[in-house]
Amino acid sequence: MSIRPAPLALLMVLPLGARTASPLMKDLACLIEGKGRAVADYHTQAGILQDPALRKRLGIRKLENGNPFMEEYRLPSPIEVFGHRTDRIALAGSGILAILPGVDPDRMARELHLPESYRSGTKVMFARVITDRLEDEGGLRTQVKITLNLSTVTTHPGCVLVGTDYRLELLD
Repeated sequence: MSIRPAPLALLMVLPLGARTASPLMKDLACLIEGKGRAVADYHTQAGILQDPALRKRLGIRKLENGNPFMEEYRLPSPIEVFGHRTDRIALAGSGILAILPGVDPDRMARELHLPESYRSGTKVMFARVITDRLEDEGGLRTQVKITLNLSTVTTHPGCVLVGTDYRLELLD
């Protein structure tokens, strides 16, 4: 199930000249770090990043990256995630990631208490479930799963991609 915000309606809540002072931009770091507890929070941010008019208004640029599995963006100024500053983020599947150059993936995974889930050559993946719960509202049953991930990818040598996956599955 995919919940999409009405991006044009979001323009109404953004002050003219909104940049990194915008609460929407500040929420990116929280979502990346897995502090967002609602899948709808992720979908709101993803909707903003995928809307060209909103990106332009916020000073966010979409970047070409050679990776068909993710969309990459450059922020107008850096955000801090897990003690590192970056101005590059990505959307991949139902996740939002920070792109951190020069970070050792094994060391960061230890710091974040992420168990290894895959390793082959230079490719490594780590993940830990933050939230896994059933919700039932008005007879609509859903599974909410929020997972913190860290990985390396060949399209971004020397970088760690770290962030959180926000999934909502309709059960009935």
